[in-house]
Amino acid sequence: MNDPLRLFFALPCPADQAQAIGRWRDEQGLDGRAVPLANLHLTLAFLGAQPADALAEIARLGESIHAEAFELRLDRLISLGKGFTCLAPEQPPRALGDLVARLRAGLAERGLPVD
Repeated sequence: MNDPLRLFFALPCPADQAQAIGRWRDEQGLDGRAVPLANLHLTLAFLGAQPADALAEIARLGESIHAEAFELRLDRLISLGKGFTCLAPEQPPRALGDLVARLRAGLAERGLPVD
């Protein structure tokens, strides 16, 4: 059986930052279901439903991409539709843009769509 997997590339949120975001979020009185702190992350590319047998190749792609270290300031609240609200950077660091560009290029080379 090759049931599809919902896949995405993301950077994990460091635990201390997740705690700070959680405290801030709880003070805002926002509607909706809060994401558990352990699940906070920065999505780099959402692949949607992919066949399970593609996972190894997708993982190899992720392992092959390297990036410069960068600081990320999450300073605006945005809505992505369907009631999904998240924090985002007003000025994304150049190194983050470079990382996403390399990742998207690698996905395109493999014929994998990015949502």
